[in-house]
Amino acid sequence: MKSILKFTVGAVALLGSLVVATSSQAGPAQDALSACLVKSTTPADNVILADWIFAVISLHSSVSSMASISDARRETLNKNAGALFTRLVSEDCGPELKAAVEKEGTDAVGEAFGKLGEMAMTDLMSDPKVQAGTEAMSAYIDQNKITAAVMGKPVK
Repeated sequence: MKSILKFTVGAVALLGSLVVATSSQAGPAQDALSACLVKSTTPADNVILADWIFAVISLHSSVSSMASISDARRETLNKNAGALFTRLVSEDCGPELKAAVEKEGTDAVGEAFGKLGEMAMTDLMSDPKVQAGTEAMSAYIDQNKITAAVMGKPVK
């Protein structure tokens, strides 16, 4: 079952990366900015990013009922993420930011921060409790249908 779950999660990740890849191709300046952002981000920074990403996503109407974040907590999360963003682009990766904007445009900055967000989420997903939570879904995966699809057989 774990292999099916890994296959499913891997397929979703691959589809997501294809969407990003078709929307813009990374150039050397964007790659350098991405590398700098990742190198400059500490484990504590990853927690700030993951907390902020969760808080932002929790605003979506389809999931807002599952999370309760007070206005004060949300303000703290925004403040922490804003300070982190400011540090990363002005102190840690200023030259890489300048080069990415000049050579590849502002979209390159968004893409580079997307890579940083992916890294933060990867750290979050590697937590044993989170992994156990994702594995719980495997009880509801129809392995026979997936096997049939992989083998090119009609799925009923």
